[in-house]
Amino acid sequence: MKLTQSSAQVNSKLLVKSQGRIVKYQLLTAAILALMPYVSQAALITYKFTGGFNDSSLIFQAGDSFSGSYTFESSAPTVPGSDVTLDIQSAAISTTLPGTGWEINVISSNLSAPFSVSGKSGSIEIGNDNSFGDRYISTLFGAVALPLGLSLNFFQIDMLDPLSGGADMLSSGNVDVFPELSLANNAGGRFFITNPSSGCSQCAFQLTSLSASTNSVPEAGVLSLLAAGLLGLRFARRA
Repeated sequence: MKLTQSSAQVNSKLLVKSQGRIVKYQLLTAAILALMPYVSQAALITYKFTGGFNDSSLIFQAGDSFSGSYTFESSAPTVPGSDVTLDIQSAAISTTLPGTGWEINVISSNLSAPFSVSGKSGSIEIGNDNSFGDRYISTLFGAVALPLGLSLNFFQIDMLDPLSGGADMLSSGNVDVFPELSLANNAGGRFFITNPSSGCSQCAFQLTSLSASTNSVPEAGVLSLLAAGLLGLRFARRA
């Protein structure tokens, strides 16, 4: 003789099962939300710049212009600066830091068309409110090939503000500080050609503009956490 369940019994079992799923959802959601504040975020910052050359070489003339950008990781480790005018330095542009890199575009009167160079290595150095005032250096390097068989050793932005207080160029000594171009006493640098056949080697330039943008990107830990949560919800749904 077959025993059959009443409608009330079936409904009761379905209700218990449904309540169990809700509890699982709530526990997984609470766990993800509780852990999120402890997972750091990687902050990629991009600086865009323009300028003009003060010196002449085989591949450009004094007065020719350039533009470019570099993207760096603001949470990269720091070490002491390379000299007494600098407090810290950071290898914030590297092949080991996803999303970082640099590009320079040159409009040359020596060549029939503009040329571009790019790389994946660079450093940032900061000196803030020390006895020399403020100093900001960004060095983009990587032995990059240039037109006419030349090679770029590095491109270096070097900004200096001799004031050590008040409205000065740097507001902090952190890698992510934005150097205020209008407050710099000197805002130049050098385009270092490794093997010049004529003209300048460490070719001087002057910056004409500098701007910044920030893009916060979740690190791998955030993505793994979310993936685990979604996977857990999927299994909870099947349970």
